[in-house]
Amino acid sequence: MINQKLAYWQKGFLVGVFLPMFLVLYLFLREVAAYNGYCVELGLLFGGSSAPRTCSFWEYLTTGLGFTFDIYLIMQKLWWAFLLVILITTFIGYMLDKKRIGQASK
Repeated sequence: MINQKLAYWQKGFLVGVFLPMFLVLYLFLREVAAYNGYCVELGLLFGGSSAPRTCSFWEYLTTGLGFTFDIYLIMQKLWWAFLLVILITTFIGYMLDKKRIGQASK
């Protein structure tokens, strides 16, 4: 597979699959950069009187409304956009394949 030349539609499909993965990587890195040693309690977000408390990085990622909540919202509301990106990039690759095959037959 490494030495095999991929068709354009295959390259388009791979681009469509990897774009959402890069989005998830970006969200994760954003959460890593925002970590300051404190976890925000739900009371602060919803008008309560609780204060931020110290927590570990793992606890910050797993219990807060950060990274996990972002991914959940994206997949719940925008799942169709990921499918659309995959379909569009695959279609563009398919059309480039048709153009390349048409030029090769002339």
